[in-house]
Parts: sequence; C-alpha cells; structure tokens
Amino acid sequence: MYGNKLRKPDHLFLQILQWILFLIIISICYLAETSGSYLKPLLLLPLALCIASHTGELQAMAVGAVCGLLLDLACGKLLGFNAFLLVIGCVLVSLLYRYFLRQKLINMLLLTAVCALIQGGLDYVLYYALWGYEDVFLIWQKIIFPSCLMTIVSSVFFYFIIKKIAETCGSRRINQLEKAIVSEYQE
Repeated sequence: MYGNKLRKPDHLFLQILQWILFLIIISICYLAETSGSYLKPLLLLPLALCIASHTGELQAMAVGAVCGLLLDLACGKLLGFNAFLLVIGCVLVSLLYRYFLRQKLINMLLLTAVCALIQGGLDYVLYYALWGYEDVFLIWQKIIFPSCLMTIVSSVFFYFIIKKIAETCGSRRINQLEKAIVSEYQE
C-alpha cells in the first residue's frame, strides 16, 4: 500500500515540472491582462491565490510578488501596489490552508472575493475617490466592481487547473499527509 513512494529524483523532476507549468500559466494570464479593454478580470489575482493554497509560505510570497508586479505592469499602477497586497494575501492564504482550511472550491471563492474586493476598494479609494473627481462612483460601478466579480468567477477555472497540477506533481500538503500516515503506520 505504501510501496509506491516516489524516489527523490522523481519527486524533484515533478516539482520542477509543476513550477514550469505554473510559470506558463502566469505568462498566459499576463498576456491576457495586457490585451483587450479595461473591463476584464484580474486573472493573476485568483491564480496567485490558488497556487498559494498548494505551496508553502515562502513559495506563496514569491508567487504573490511576481504576480503582483505583473499585475501592476498590466494595469499601469504604481509598481508594488498590487505586489504588496498579493504578497500579504498569498501568505495568509497559504497559512489558512495549512492550519485551518481544506481544499474546497467555496473556500477559494471566499478568499478570492475578499482579496479582490480589498484590491478593488483600495484601487478605487487611492486612485479615484481620494482626488474628488466628478461622478467618481461611476468608475466603481462600471469598471472596478464588475472586474472584481469577473475575478471571483475566474477563480473557479484556476482552482481546478492548479489543483490538478498540484495533485499530479505531489504538492507539499500531500507529502506532509503521506509522511504522517507512514510514520503512524510504522509505529
């Protein structure tokens, strides 16, 4: 039953393959962010959160920084604005999944909703409402809030893709569970 454990080189190959696939998906999302109109989902946000739910805190921080910087470049925002938010969000998501949450779609939808609304709210307040433009609420109503809703819906797509990649390549959580079961079995 426990004889099908992966050897160290096989595990290393699968981890490298997993991160190459993650980088390819991040690149595709960045290309999608830089094309089209203003009204589109922030694809890098749910992608970073889904990856963070399957990795450790350090990897989640790195993914949050990379996706946040790419999101800043794609949206034309101050460099580091989204990166700072995504680093905090990804580390919190990784910790929540490590200690409290299970890999369920509803959990990812709720976490994505919280992060997307915080990001959209801060974007609205700091870039538009603070300066007192005329009819500034229309920006929230017509662009930012619909973008947040599309971001939340797009997390469903990323949830299943990242979950499949992590299960196939053996994520940190699966390895921890396997070690716990094996050590319990050997005692």
